Amino acid sequence: MINQKEDRHIKNEFINNEVTTLTINGAFGHNPIYNEHCKGPEKEKFRIYIRNILLKYGVIYKESVEEEGHYNKLTELQGEISAVFGYLLKNQALNIGTIQKLLNLYLKYMWCLDLIPTPPHCPVDSVVLKKINRGNTKWTKMTSIDEYKKIINEIKKVSKHTCISEWELEIWNSSKTKI
Repeated sequence: MINQKEDRHIKNEFINNEVTTLTINGAFGHNPIYNEHCKGPEKEKFRIYIRNILLKYGVIYKESVEEEGHYNKLTELQGEISAVFGYLLKNQALNIGTIQKLLNLYLKYMWCLDLIPTPPHCPVDSVVLKKINRGNTKWTKMTSIDEYKKIINEIKKVSKHTCISEWELEIWNSSKTKI
């Protein structure tokens, strides 16, 4: 029989694996990020790297991160991933749309599990873009941090909330069919 500390570790490992899997699938699914030369084993190494880097950022966000710091973390994350795995990716990098979806979605899960304070932003995806009347904008095509900042400002205007993370969670939940 395992002790309480080992039990907690096993459960945390399971939750971390599930959350990072959901995050990676949400950011990379239906989003062609790899170049044509990327093979299966390389993709697996990349995904393991992404899991680990998300866990690292999760520790950073255990303390509240202000908006400007969050913008910096997004560009920092983009640079880190490009430096290590750019050779596998289209245009040698993940664009800012994919980076924001990756980090913001991970932070949303961690927040909903009460593991971090409220994140500064929400995941910008098709549901959010439609809600702010930017349905023709594709988050997967967002290339600059300035474009992302403009969308965040539009979300703030439409949400009329001080917390866009809470606003997004409400619209996300209401957009899903209830069973």
